[in-house]
Amino acid sequence: MLTKAASGMVLSLIAVSVVYLSGLFTKPDMPMSAWVVSFFAVWLGSVMFAAFGLFLGYLLPTENAMQVAGPLMAVLAMLGNVFIPLQPGTLMHDIARFNPMFGLHELAVLPLRSSDFDPWTVVNVVVWLAIFIGGSAWRMSRDTSRV
Repeated sequence: MLTKAASGMVLSLIAVSVVYLSGLFTKPDMPMSAWVVSFFAVWLGSVMFAAFGLFLGYLLPTENAMQVAGPLMAVLAMLGNVFIPLQPGTLMHDIARFNPMFGLHELAVLPLRSSDFDPWTVVNVVVWLAIFIGGSAWRMSRDTSRV
């Protein structure tokens, strides 16, 4: 399981690097320190989605895992304050705070905001990481056909 997570982190390093390098060529109005902090927040936070992928891979038949993961990630992003910024204090924002996308998104954009750091974002990422790792370990221990 650790080997799969490590390979997921390497693949995410490539993907995140391509996105951030392409962003650098668009002449952004953002300090380099914000780029670096955001990059590492996204890359290190991607371990949560590596665990999410493992969990889905163990939970679903192999041929169906990606068909479920793609749309599910889009729905989670939509409900997690990623596509459209939600106003704090609204019901939708309060619901989004319990979404796995919320914490990582907030950590990624934190260097761009002047608002105070909300420790809930780290709690969100850690709790969802624990849920996905726990779910992966549980399903792996019960899945005797994948040895």
